[in-house]
Amino acid sequence: MGSSDTNKLTLVDTHVHYYPFCTFPEYFDAAYSNMQTAAKQYDSLQPFTAILCLLETQTSDWFQDFLNIAASAKPVGDWRIESLDNDRLLRLTNKDKNELLVLPGQQIITSENLELLIIGVTEKIPHKSPAGFYIEKYSDTHLVIIPWGVGKWLGGRGRIVSKLIQQSRHKFALGDNSGRAAAWRYVPQFDQAYARGINILPGSDPLPIAGQHKKVASYGSIITGSLQQPNLAYQLREKLLGTQTGNIHSYGRLDSLFRFVISQILLRLQPIR
Repeated sequence: MGSSDTNKLTLVDTHVHYYPFCTFPEYFDAAYSNMQTAAKQYDSLQPFTAILCLLETQTSDWFQDFLNIAASAKPVGDWRIESLDNDRLLRLTNKDKNELLVLPGQQIITSENLELLIIGVTEKIPHKSPAGFYIEKYSDTHLVIIPWGVGKWLGGRGRIVSKLIQQSRHKFALGDNSGRAAAWRYVPQFDQAYARGINILPGSDPLPIAGQHKKVASYGSIITGSLQQPNLAYQLREKLLGTQTGNIHSYGRLDSLFRFVISQILLRLQPIR
């Protein structure tokens, strides 16, 4: 539905992964469908821009695979992939002229065994440095997010996240994800972040489990006002970090306790190696 230069409504999922349990067309179809549903519920008359932040792990490089497909000009089902902004952005368009924008990113494992998301980078970043190192190095130029994860913010690691919230001089965000059970209501670091003016960005964070591709882009942020190209990743950073705490609209919902338990069981039974 048009481009990010003209649309006044932008939907963004800041935490997505691709796992080969589904085809590329199935993945893109699910992402667009979820965002289209959310946009209609928010404002049925407003055209929208759909943005996915594709996070690579130490062993994945799907963004490069999509760049290779773009260079070949081969269709992916009903979708065509185009590289923009010196290979730092992908635009996907299908036969119905629906559009998805895909930004690259890296999911880092820090020396404290925390996850950190860095949006807008294509190069591989070495893992296992302290979280503060990555925040200091990248947060002035990239969108940096510390995402919530099951058990990752408890005990000593939770105290590290709290310390970063209280003491860091750099701008970053915290991340929520759809895999958090709705019954898991209290996350102390979220309250600490709000008190410090740090935004919490929802993301779908699909697990490496068959069928989880249906969750892609099902939990995210709605931004009013247009974003510009080129340098879309930096524009997104400025919008998400510059918006007053609590004024970023979220869409989607958390897992039920039943779905949370089942997902955790399946994750341990059939992980991708």
